[in-house]
Amino acid sequence: MSESESVPPVTTAILSEDRPVLDHEGTDERAEAVRLRAELDDVESALARLDDGTYGTCQVCGTALADEFLASSPQATACADHRA
Repeated sequence: MSESESVPPVTTAILSEDRPVLDHEGTDERAEAVRLRAELDDVESALARLDDGTYGTCQVCGTALADEFLASSPQATACADHRA
């Protein structure tokens, strides 16, 4: 089975950077697609930090993030002092 047959067309449009979300989808679906893309980007960034050994530290000051905080916000990139 090819990738296009195994993934529904709307999902493919949402996840593909070279194809926009289909126009006939409602505003809610577009907003959800944007939110999901941002969440996926955050997860991929966290995985990259795991690979390079910087996961769990503030990207601004280098302070270790609390385990409890990481458990509830695993994509966190900043300590309490540097969160926007």
